[in-house]
Amino acid sequence: MTYEERINILDRGIIRMNTYLSYGAAYNDHLDSTGNEARQEAYDVLKKIEATQYSIYSIKNISFDACRRNMFGCDYNSIVAIETNKCNAYKQNINSIINILNQERSRLLKEQTDEEQKKGYEAQIASNKLQKESIFWAKIAAFASIASIILSIILYLCNN
Repeated sequence: MTYEERINILDRGIIRMNTYLSYGAAYNDHLDSTGNEARQEAYDVLKKIEATQYSIYSIKNISFDACRRNMFGCDYNSIVAIETNKCNAYKQNINSIINILNQERSRLLKEQTDEEQKKGYEAQIASNKLQKESIFWAKIAAFASIASIILSIILYLCNN
């Protein structure tokens, strides 16, 4: 898989995570399951692009347990605070996933740039080698031309 393909997969994953981020705008009874779904999608994206183990491990460790519904025995003000905290926890976790995906994207871009620079450097080395070889053969041709001229002069002088 090329770097462009891997980066495109990551970009689509980041777009998808931004969609999940919008789910947290409304109080939702299923933020924990939605968050776990988002985490699984991010995990699948990272596995597909063969990301670093560190990134994969980081995604696996994001927990949406704070987003579960638990309002038994609470008054209205407590329920509002709990719902707000659930939404904030959800958004923070989704933002963490987006940050991990962005870090992986940055890593891939850097690797791609490094590889292109390495190819350019190797091409420059090959070009320099070819140039040195050309100069070597040009010197031999020049010496052969001079020798031919000298030999022609000597033969001319010997014949006259």
